[in-house]
Amino acid sequence: MKKYDFTDEVVLVNGVKLHRIKALRDIPSIGIKAGDLGGFIERKRNLSHKGDCWVHEEAKVYGKAKVFENAQVFGHAKVSDHAGIHGNARVFDYAKIFGGADIYDDAWVYGHANIFDGGEVCGHAKVFGNAWVFGNAGACDEAQVYGKARIAGLEQVTGKDHVTE
Repeated sequence: MKKYDFTDEVVLVNGVKLHRIKALRDIPSIGIKAGDLGGFIERKRNLSHKGDCWVHEEAKVYGKAKVFENAQVFGHAKVSDHAGIHGNARVFDYAKIFGGADIYDDAWVYGHANIFDGGEVCGHAKVFGNAWVFGNAGACDEAQVYGKARIAGLEQVTGKDHVTE
């Protein structure tokens, strides 16, 4: 059964037309009721009809980005290009996920964080503040990357490491 449909409300982001979504059925695990409005997506393949995934509020998902399984995107976050948000991941505030980035498991990305160019955040990791993870770098396990930290190249932050500035 379909989970959502497009409303008539549209916005343009970088010349791309995005449609606000509206729930067609309840999703009790995340407090969504049939008729509730969600965020904006470009096309139906941006948000799976399976699982309890959802795009909320003013969040935007477009390009070839996908939100699936039980992942959620909130606030003013933007997910684009070939990015994947899945598992129980959360992306919110003003975070930007793009360029083939992958956020999954129970990871959180928020604040003004940017994950791009193949960056990965997984496990119970948190990336927030103005931190960037990019260039095939990753933050996993219970790692925290925050402040103005830049994790790049093939660098991996794992375990319970905390990286800032």
